[in-house]
Amino acid sequence: MSHEERNTVFQIFIGVCVNAYIIRKLLDLDSAGAFDGPDAVMIWARTVLWTILFSVAFGIVVVIFGNILLAIVNRDPKPSFVVDERDNMIENTGNRVAVACICFGFMGALVAMAFGVGAIGGLTAILLSFSIGSMIGEIGKLVRYRMAI
Repeated sequence: MSHEERNTVFQIFIGVCVNAYIIRKLLDLDSAGAFDGPDAVMIWARTVLWTILFSVAFGIVVVIFGNILLAIVNRDPKPSFVVDERDNMIENTGNRVAVACICFGFMGALVAMAFGVGAIGGLTAILLSFSIGSMIGEIGKLVRYRMAI
C-alpha cells in the first residue's frame, strides 16, 4: 500500500468519525432546545467551528500515529513517501468527485431553504454536503487505487 493510499484510508476513517460526532452533537443540541431561541445560528456556528478545529487536530494525530504504527507493524524503518504521476491523477479524480458531490449538496440545501427549511437545517445540510462530498471523493480515490484504473 502506497503512502497516499494509506492516507486516503486514514481520511475516510477520520471523515466517518467526525461526521458521526457532529451529527450526534447537533442532534443533542437540538433535543436540548438549544436551537429554539434567537441565538440558534450563533450556537450552531460555535459548535461547528469547535468541531472543525477538533477534526483538524484529530486528523493530524491519526495520520501521524497511523503511519508510525504501520511502519512498526510492517517493520519498515524508512517508508517511501514518493508521490508519482499516478498519485497526482488519482488525487485529481478524487477532487473532481468531491467537488461534484459538494455542488449537488449545496444546491440541494439552497432549494430546501427556498421551500421553507430553516436556517439551521440549511446550514447543517451545507455542512454535511461538504463533509460527505469530501468523504465520497476519498472513497473514489481509494476505489481508483484498488482497481488500478
